[in-house]
Amino acid sequence: MKRLLTLCTVALCTVILSAQVNSRDILYLKNGSIIRGIITEQIPGQTITIKSDDGNAFTYTYDEIDRLEKEKLNKGLKAGNKHFAALGYHMNSGNYGHNLSFDFVQARQFNPFFSLGLGAGTRYYYDVRELHIPVYLDFRVNFVNNIFSPYISTGYGYTLDAKNNFSGVGILISPEIGLTIKTSDKSAFHFGIGTEYQSYDDINDDNNISETLKVTLGFSL
Repeated sequence: MKRLLTLCTVALCTVILSAQVNSRDILYLKNGSIIRGIITEQIPGQTITIKSDDGNAFTYTYDEIDRLEKEKLNKGLKAGNKHFAALGYHMNSGNYGHNLSFDFVQARQFNPFFSLGLGAGTRYYYDVRELHIPVYLDFRVNFVNNIFSPYISTGYGYTLDAKNNFSGVGILISPEIGLTIKTSDKSAFHFGIGTEYQSYDDINDDNNISETLKVTLGFSL
């Protein structure tokens, strides 16, 4: 399990290191026109050719150009309130066997990179028909301001036993790494893999913490 997570971490770091800042060129012409796009050819002291955002190519002499600037593009998620839902499958879940999970997080996206929210979910252990309800804080980091971005997230909270009058089960810690795929300014798909650590307050030996390998698929808007 740890070897798999290590390989995923190395892969994500490779993506991060190879990512480039997205930008476009802006030509301000002396006649007041503004052309946004990508410069495809530049002959010093003579002409500049720019491919505009709509796909057209324009060539201007230096005498026609007032100035040239670069503009960073925000292709990541915009700031605002965010609703996040995810389905997951957890393997080798210690005391109860495998489980199916559902999580919902109400979060605040502070910028394209960071979000913080309050989450709740279910863990259904189908082998023993047990249902646990975790409540937790969710912290998420996107590494790249782009349509595709590696991310890490961590949930930290406490779990309740729904079949035992919602009595306390124990502390929950749930780190995850994955890939965010933006579908609009505020919505995205999330594919993740991670581990989940669940402590058991009623067990007083070395088996009071279970470790789970999890795979998740989520959507936020």
